[in-house]
Amino acid sequence: MLKIEVAGIVIRLDISDRFLGETIYKFHSADLSQEGFDEDVLIEVSYDSFPLFPEFEKKKSPVHHVYAFNNNKYYLFSAADYVTYIKYDADCSYFILNLNKGELVSEEYIEAVNSALRRIFLMIIAARGGVSLHSSTVGLSGEAICFSACSGTGKTTHTNLWRKYIHGTEILNGDKGYLFLRDEKVYFFSAPWCGTSGDLIKTEAPVKAVVFLSQAPYNKLSGLSVPEVFMNLLTGCFLPAWDMELYLKAIDTVETLAAALVCYRLKCLPDEEAVRTCYHGIYVAVNSNNDVHKS
Repeated sequence: MLKIEVAGIVIRLDISDRFLGETIYKFHSADLSQEGFDEDVLIEVSYDSFPLFPEFEKKKSPVHHVYAFNNNKYYLFSAADYVTYIKYDADCSYFILNLNKGELVSEEYIEAVNSALRRIFLMIIAARGGVSLHSSTVGLSGEAICFSACSGTGKTTHTNLWRKYIHGTEILNGDKGYLFLRDEKVYFFSAPWCGTSGDLIKTEAPVKAVVFLSQAPYNKLSGLSVPEVFMNLLTGCFLPAWDMELYLKAIDTVETLAAALVCYRLKCLPDEEAVRTCYHGIYVAVNSNNDVHKS
């Protein structure tokens, strides 16, 4: 049993250590075992047989198989998969992760469990008014700057350049984080996974800006309007598309965040000048049309 705290949510994982990645242990502390730290969410493992439901219980989806049955939902994979299904309640406070007992534990098995856990965390976060942003996020002067883009665009390269050229920069999470609106401010909370970057600090920080990266033969920072922010966040966030109620709730959260965030588009080269252009635009000044352009 492992108890962790993520985005202020206490989660108990009744899962064998062999299925958990190293980074998740950064979110555990001895305080969580003391009285007064009852869990908000419980995630357990089972090895039950693959369930069968009447067709009319199935939620309509062309991709995902989700059944509502006896006040619970079942997100089905396959009886032959490492993870056969996820069972959860209406408020996303109790989950059962059903595993295929007949399979030997391998790297593929561990990754399948972690993939399912990442989906469970998406549901936990969405149910509580947050979203998961695909981003490499830096911390500077107590604030977070999230750099979001599709895989392979250069998020890790850019944040490493910030760490190299901007004194005091640290990378909070190299792959993802959770955004919540708290007291009229948007806060970043590091997720217990960081992709292949290896960069992860368990922390929270108010978001100074979200920057959407794209490659270009020049360096240019442009401010984004609220509708542009909304569309870019929708693209950059992981959303629980298999559960329509949670999916719609997450979209509402994205809309709320879009109105509260300061966001930019950075078209850039992988060089120091890109970092200087971005830093200047966020912290120093932008001209009247919200553009800072340096060839």
